[in-house]
Amino acid sequence: MARCRCGATDGVRVYPMWPRKLVLCRSCATDHFKARRRQETARVLAAYGDADRAALRAEAHHIALRCEAASVLGCTPQASTRAGRGDPMGCTPQDVRACLDALAGQAVRYFREFADQAYRAFPNYRDRQRARGHAVRAAERAVYALPYDVPWLRRLYRDRCAYCGDKAEHLDHVWPLVLGGDDAPWNLAPACGACNLSKGPKTLAEWLPGRLDGLPADKRASVRELWRGWAA
Repeated sequence: MARCRCGATDGVRVYPMWPRKLVLCRSCATDHFKARRRQETARVLAAYGDADRAALRAEAHHIALRCEAASVLGCTPQASTRAGRGDPMGCTPQDVRACLDALAGQAVRYFREFADQAYRAFPNYRDRQRARGHAVRAAERAVYALPYDVPWLRRLYRDRCAYCGDKAEHLDHVWPLVLGGDDAPWNLAPACGACNLSKGPKTLAEWLPGRLDGLPADKRASVRELWRGWAA
């Protein structure tokens, strides 16, 4: 009969934790994994240093993205819409700005709330695979990299795709890695498979208008509402 280190025999499970196994009851397992999670978030937080300074770096990154979008789309308050001035049905340059504002708000929130909230979101196998895969690609392309916490990113966005609002399955580099984009929290957003795979190496300003124009009107309206909430 399996016995926990506390002596309990009820509700005991064996947890394979290479290079050994842990035999824990439900209560001890909760305490153990919460402690591990707090250690992990403390390690990542130490890499960030001053959270306010990291948040400023996130803001600066998104200012640069807005400038790039302005050069591609002419995203100024006076610009006419791409689908016709004042047409609420098609994508507008202002939609790209709204998406970037939402991503900027979430990037700043990531750092400002990390110390108090990140430990509440627990990683799964897929989270760990995502982080490892991104680290390998970033090293291959020799881009700037900063540790990030995948479960906390997912929790911030409530597992919603940052571009269409569907369930997120991937993590997208807003400014693509192939163009030298950072592998850092401010350049990452959860995305559904359809959005991430269709975006590929394109920048947001190049790709988002066509993606939004392909969505039903009600879905466009719902994602615009999501962006307003995230930008606040």
